[in-house]
Amino acid sequence: MSYSWDSAPPDDDEGGKWVKNEHGDWELAKPEIYFEPTSTEILEKLIKKIKSLENCLSATGQTKEELEEIYAGSEWYSARYAAGKALGKIESNGVITTWLEELTNEMSATLRGRWDYRTRLVGPDEEIFIITDKGNDIKPNNKLRDKARTDLKFLYNNLPNKYHRERAGAILGYSRFRIWAHEHPVTATLAGSAATTMVFGLIYTAAEYLAK
Repeated sequence: MSYSWDSAPPDDDEGGKWVKNEHGDWELAKPEIYFEPTSTEILEKLIKKIKSLENCLSATGQTKEELEEIYAGSEWYSARYAAGKALGKIESNGVITTWLEELTNEMSATLRGRWDYRTRLVGPDEEIFIITDKGNDIKPNNKLRDKARTDLKFLYNNLPNKYHRERAGAILGYSRFRIWAHEHPVTATLAGSAATTMVFGLIYTAAEYLAK
């Protein structure tokens, strides 16, 4: 849709800009919307790349070098684990323990800085933003915490060592029962079925008693 105004109208609230088309009329050009990938999507893409490199590991030395770089320097501990496993380097439990300790710190990471708190006031002719500077302040580093949580979930589901899996679950805040059920899925399923059967049995018995 276009409009024949002498001058451009105000930009809209969603960041759109009014521009003239080839006919000299004004058109609202909406900005492209970019959705930042989630930490889960980023990690899935990285793990997929590592598996691809692992499949052709024996074919080229460059592949091994790429895996070495991921293992040595990736910010994703899950990627380090996957690359190290592909290279046959995950031999020491101490390495995993160190990673879990570092992820514990990331789960409680904070940011310190000067944060602007904006209050929006709508006047008769314009919008006014009042900025209140709170000075030095501390707030959670949600981006780093989200990355750490995604890392821990991957390690929780993939580490071969039971102690490390339980430690990852504890850092994530999982209950002891949830971790136990994760470690003993068959037993947990049977226990759940038995409990359900018992509950229905009690309900049936109570119904029969009340019906007398």
